[in-house]
Amino acid sequence: MKDDGTYFMSNGLPHLPGKDIHNHVVHAKGWGPGTENELRETPVGGDDFAEYFQLTEPLSSDATTTLLEQLRAAAADGMRWLELEVSKESVGIAFSD
Repeated sequence: MKDDGTYFMSNGLPHLPGKDIHNHVVHAKGWGPGTENELRETPVGGDDFAEYFQLTEPLSSDATTTLLEQLRAAAADGMRWLELEVSKESVGIAFSD
């Protein structure tokens, strides 16, 4: 798969039994395929930007829950959107319906 657009992707390790091992991606709203050139005008500054999130560790030193726990709680509360706010200094995470 050629990188195209802005998306969230899991390495899926370990892979789920019986599933194909291709990476599955979820594109950002408004940043789907064909928008990679527009990234140059954002704080990200171009393509090939990557930010890694550990699902099983707290997001910061003052966090008490892991990202996975936060994702599960948000889904249980009916939240459908994961919102990332990216700047040169930080990445913020929020959930919304």
